[in-house]
Amino acid sequence: MALGKTIVQLRMQKGLSQVELAQMLEIHPSQLNRWEKNTSQPRAQSLEKLATVLGFSVDELRAGDLHRVGHSLQELDDPELFELFGQVHKLTRDERFALKTCMKAMLTRVHVAEMVGKAG
Repeated sequence: MALGKTIVQLRMQKGLSQVELAQMLEIHPSQLNRWEKNTSQPRAQSLEKLATVLGFSVDELRAGDLHRVGHSLQELDDPELFELFGQVHKLTRDERFALKTCMKAMLTRVHVAEMVGKAG
């Protein structure tokens, strides 16, 4: 799936207008419109911010890999965590990297525990 179509689909799933998403990304709505129409592509930093706001990785956005849509942040059943993730875009690049590193470590532990449980 083209990146623009992916952005549109995820924006609509979250119930956001172009203006609302553009505000979250700190860009002009016309820029978001160009991304959604595939007439321009977001720069690396903007793509990272977009991925964070939409709750996907950069690779998933680029690949159009939306198989996790059912696991959106809104379905976490943890309002505090949802609120915190909604503010991740305020962090510096280094702070986001640290957060991703911690989350990956925790999820790796869970994955290993699941694999050990299946093997036993």
